[in-house]
Amino acid sequence: MKRPQVEVLAPAGSMESMKAGISAGADAIYMGGSRYGARAYADNPEEDRFLEAIDYVHLHGKKIYMTVNTLMKEEELEDLTDYLRPYYERGLDAVIVQDIGAIRKIREVFPDLPVHASTQMTITGYRSAEILQEMGAERVVPARELSLKEIAEIHEKLNLEIECFVHGALCYCYSGQCLLSSLIGGRSGNRGRCAQPCRLPYEVDGVGGNSSVGAGNGAFSGSSAFGRRGSARSVREMSASSDRRNREFKLPSGNSGSSGKSENGKFGKKGGSSFAFGKSGNGKNGANGKSSARGNTKENGKGSIGGSVKNKNEFKNAQRKSGTNEKRQADESYVLSLKDLCTLDILPDILEAGVYSLKIEGRMKSPRYTAGVVRIYRKYVDLYLSKGRAGYRVDPEDRKQLLDLFDRGGQTDGYYRHHNGREMVVLKEKPAFREANQALFDEIDREYVNKVLQRPIRGVVTVHEGEPLRLMLETEDGSARVRVEGASVQSAQNQPLTEEKLLKQMNKTGGAPFFFEELEAHLEGDCFVPVQALNELRRQGMEELKEEILKPWYRVWKPVTTLSEQSIMDDGEVISENTQEEVVNVKQEDAEREDAQPEARERDAVQQEAIKQDALQVTTGWRREKIERSVREIQLAKHREDGSPRIHISLEDPSAFHDVLQEPDVDAIYLDAVGFEPETWLDCVISCHMMGKSCYLLLPHIFRTEAEAYFRAHGEELREARFDGIVLRSLDEIKMLEELHVTDVVRVADPNLYAMNSVAGREMKHLGMDRQTFPLELNSRELESLSKKTKADGIEWELQVYGYLPAMVSAQCVVRTTKGCTHKPEILYMTDRTGKRIPMKNHCRFCYNTIYNPSPLSLLGMEKIVERIHPEVIRLAFTIEKPAKICEIIRAFADHFRYGQEGEAPFDEFTRGHMKRGVE
Repeated sequence: MKRPQVEVLAPAGSMESMKAGISAGADAIYMGGSRYGARAYADNPEEDRFLEAIDYVHLHGKKIYMTVNTLMKEEELEDLTDYLRPYYERGLDAVIVQDIGAIRKIREVFPDLPVHASTQMTITGYRSAEILQEMGAERVVPARELSLKEIAEIHEKLNLEIECFVHGALCYCYSGQCLLSSLIGGRSGNRGRCAQPCRLPYEVDGVGGNSSVGAGNGAFSGSSAFGRRGSARSVREMSASSDRRNREFKLPSGNSGSSGKSENGKFGKKGGSSFAFGKSGNGKNGANGKSSARGNTKENGKGSIGGSVKNKNEFKNAQRKSGTNEKRQADESYVLSLKDLCTLDILPDILEAGVYSLKIEGRMKSPRYTAGVVRIYRKYVDLYLSKGRAGYRVDPEDRKQLLDLFDRGGQTDGYYRHHNGREMVVLKEKPAFREANQALFDEIDREYVNKVLQRPIRGVVTVHEGEPLRLMLETEDGSARVRVEGASVQSAQNQPLTEEKLLKQMNKTGGAPFFFEELEAHLEGDCFVPVQALNELRRQGMEELKEEILKPWYRVWKPVTTLSEQSIMDDGEVISENTQEEVVNVKQEDAEREDAQPEARERDAVQQEAIKQDALQVTTGWRREKIERSVREIQLAKHREDGSPRIHISLEDPSAFHDVLQEPDVDAIYLDAVGFEPETWLDCVISCHMMGKSCYLLLPHIFRTEAEAYFRAHGEELREARFDGIVLRSLDEIKMLEELHVTDVVRVADPNLYAMNSVAGREMKHLGMDRQTFPLELNSRELESLSKKTKADGIEWELQVYGYLPAMVSAQCVVRTTKGCTHKPEILYMTDRTGKRIPMKNHCRFCYNTIYNPSPLSLLGMEKIVERIHPEVIRLAFTIEKPAKICEIIRAFADHFRYGQEGEAPFDEFTRGHMKRGVE
């Protein structure tokens, strides 16, 4: 089949939509089967119907791609081969995949089945695209948020097909980074079950008064002490006081102190109130117990938001400046709902950026919608291909028709020319009634939805008296030809068969997949042929022609033993030549780790002695050889000597660094690049090493042009800091670190670099990850199983046990939407229909927003379960908490997880995340 210059790719959530898309001019269809698709609630066909769809599409010279674009649990990945086999054998053109474990397995089991990397993989640059190409992807679907320039860069640097969305719904969050639906109700977008909470109204309650990213006031209640007792406290104090020195380091500004106490000297008693689910922890609001500055909101008296406003006049001025008055809030509450994408006007720009496949969103839409949108994009693609940019003009009537088919509140050309913007957001509620364009609907139904699509063919029918009926059929392009014979022709007793009657009967193709573009009749003698015999001849001929057309697509599958399915024997037996090197390497790594364990105590003693003797010399050309060696070597040990996991802390707010540094139970501190300035990196590392801690840099969730420019500008500071480790959140960051020559560090994959199964875990290790963080959507039993399954591969795991989970990561900015861009990081809260207050932060340095779950994850009280999961590291992630509360929380977790003590949690509201329920 000839490859089109440009591919118009249509969605199909049903067989009817698939046929409508092909009828309207699509070059290819993407469609989900009964499992693994990102639209679990579409009318996805079962196996027999999907096989029928493959034949239908191929019969008309088009292609079909199956969506296998969900994250897969262990048992699901094991079933993937059997699931895909019949579709592979039938000639499936490609699979669209999100899970890197699935990519590996498909490439091994079905090596000639093309893989397309889904937009769910958050492909934000050419580096991540290149990694996926190296894994075996032939096509990538970049994040919808990429600009034309970023897409063009992928095209220029890689020999890779690019598929981009050109029409339909836009998610508020980067695809693949959304947990909001999952955390609210267990319906995971990563599993095809998104409940679309971004389409609901939210009231933006206020704007933080302090530009510091850590300025949110009152993420927790001021409730009390958690019952510290016995030796745990004394051990901590003794360890903390062993060697605290005042040094003139260039550290992040903030309150210093050994205990993390608040202004009044009591833990957490700073007048803050709890905002988890909009409830007050102590019945008071702010330091004086009065209502918040936005006292006239629905949540009146439940707390100030993101920072206090000193008086009414100041707040009124803030209202006028930001434009967030009550009327505007009431009228514009759909702050997370984006308008639908429409790119007719910039289609030449998209094509000239190197995009090959133009993808239309809408697998949950009707066949009418599919056909109506496809036909318009088909029209303009053909117009561009025939007349070029100079002859390209968009008829306003076509834009109107697209809105008549579906209107959420206007259209946008998306992110291709804008990083974000208020003009992209719906804001207002969709009108309850809109007059339908019935004439348009009737036309689409008549011409595409209800019309049987038939392929033109040519034929010659031969009827000779006394001989068998003969029929030759061939496709319009001559690519397939068949000859069939039928019943013997009889001699006519009365009226012989005429050519006119013969042609008339043979042209009655009805609902057959073909019609005669040309049909010749060769008739000799006085012939009589029953109508039934002619019908059977035509039916047999068309059936054989169909088989001939489809024959090139069929495959024969040969079972293979894959690396992902092989296991490494305890005795070191080499299973096959292909796995020999892998087995040997794993065994060597295991041996090295085992050898390292007995020396852990000795290295710890060396480190402590080095600190006591002040072996660290602080100079301009600072070198930390003794401390550095010991701290780095300790990272090789999986657990502490007492068998407990190491406790690592991530910080966004630099002002909390001093206090956390003094906590003796903290083994490592992760400095979030969104908050810590490059000029402080080196001194933070020095300080951590002096206190016997490791220091890591936590990279941004999204790595695009802003992040690249930032780290290139500060590459020297990054190399000079010599962090013990780097926490990566994007595939792009893997190659960027190599380019910056930052290689001698421990690499940790964050939870959003998903490893939901053991094969994905091995792939991440192959990509250079020394440790991985358990995904947030597996329950405790699944995590325990994953931990055991990957033990033989030497994979180390980190488990997040505390923190406000990032529910959404977006290129949009609620601050810009509600009051205009300020270029200042802020904390905002928005209230949903149930009264829950949802915190948000704008990370201006890298220009993205994070929306957090209303309540923090806490696994306090689940120590036995965590022990069974057996992570090497447990992580506490701090984002919107106040410094004094951070230390209190750290101590509570240390008491529970390290000293086996129980006590009251230092917060009122929390969630267990998916530890108990998991996701479907």
